[in-house]
Amino acid sequence: MTLLRTAPTKVFRREIHSELAEADLLCAEIRELLAPADLNEACFAVELLAHESLSNAVIHGNQKSADKRVLLELRFGRNWIRLRVTDEGRGFEWRKEGLSICDAAATSGRGIALYALYAGRVQFSARGNRVTLWISRKEKSGKQS
Repeated sequence: MTLLRTAPTKVFRREIHSELAEADLLCAEIRELLAPADLNEACFAVELLAHESLSNAVIHGNQKSADKRVLLELRFGRNWIRLRVTDEGRGFEWRKEGLSICDAAATSGRGIALYALYAGRVQFSARGNRVTLWISRKEKSGKQS
């Protein structure tokens, strides 16, 4: 697990098949990457958002089609970690969803609410098949007040 250096940002990229088991393994790899890199404070948020984004890409984006791929990219800046997940699906109407908090009893639709709670900034591609999240390197969990 090496981080590619591009002044002064470090980059971690992985591409997986659209399988939840591969997404889970990638999240474990992210956890192992963050701990020794002195990013323990941001580890929970990054891993949670990576898991949610990867799951959404596999299930909703690529419809669990194992022949399709999901790309994850983490960029480590001085103050922020940028998480980007892209799938090969048709995308979704993110403009209609908004960044609202969902019902706590809901079994789906929690991804956007998690993004709003744990990312300082959320951006979707126009098509809706890529999400980019900026997570503070200093936050322990949730947004600081």
